[in-house]
Amino acid sequence: MKILITGSDGFLGQKLMSSLSGEYETYGTSRRISQQYQNRFPLEILDERNVSDLIGFLQPNVLIHTAALVNVEECEKERERAYRLHVEVTRNLSQICKKAHIKMIYFSTDYVFSGKEDGYSKESDKDPLNYYGKTKSIGEEVIKKRLEDYVIIRPTWLYGFNSFNDKNNFMLKVLNGGKISLDNQRVKYPILIEDISAMVKDIINTNYRGIVHVSGNEAITKYNFALRIREVFNMPEDNIFKSEQMEPNRPINVRLLENWKRVHGLNEGIEWVKKQIEELKEKNNENENNQI
Repeated sequence: MKILITGSDGFLGQKLMSSLSGEYETYGTSRRISQQYQNRFPLEILDERNVSDLIGFLQPNVLIHTAALVNVEECEKERERAYRLHVEVTRNLSQICKKAHIKMIYFSTDYVFSGKEDGYSKESDKDPLNYYGKTKSIGEEVIKKRLEDYVIIRPTWLYGFNSFNDKNNFMLKVLNGGKISLDNQRVKYPILIEDISAMVKDIINTNYRGIVHVSGNEAITKYNFALRIREVFNMPEDNIFKSEQMEPNRPINVRLLENWKRVHGLNEGIEWVKKQIEELKEKNNENENNQI
């Protein structure tokens, strides 16, 4: 089984690369490298011809599409770029997958919903509040129109750890120990990225098709999540403050129904990340000592 992951240097893409590589022949794409490095290939995903050439060269059985512009404010400011990434790129990939009989796994978002309803099933009407959710929703429809062998994954808020170089990692921001002000109104359902990678393995191994909802099992605000992280890591909590303003252009509470199997509890997931961080620190210390 050969897997190709777009956005393999992103927060989720990195975890999928490390997790799936142990079981499948796994490759990734990245626009941040200029030449092939191990099993990663340089690729400007907006270049349709290069995308087609690379997929034709690798001939994957499964394409996992994680590349996206996930920052809500950036999507609002750079709408053309967001549309190209989430709609036009998705259309191109789906056309290639259809011609080559490749299974496509597309990462969407819970932001395709407004949060105005009590809960959302996989068949619920979509009503995104922001341009990120809107373009991701259009991407879903592009795939459903063109493909039969597809999976659309709608995850909630991702947390976890790959390395200390993780970008936009909320846990690392909290663990930095600095003063932070966080929203305490919007409700999130944090999901550990290990749960996402385990789910993707299940999808591949069972040849599942259709829409998947995957959510953490505990509702919590960003402010209270930060306090929970500091508590598990035995760190002071006195410099975490409640923001006076709610984050704009975002749903206040998207509760996904029909969740994919069992996921880690929040404390269990934070403890898992704590163990990963401690092991990496120990490994780094050993490497430094060996160099002395």
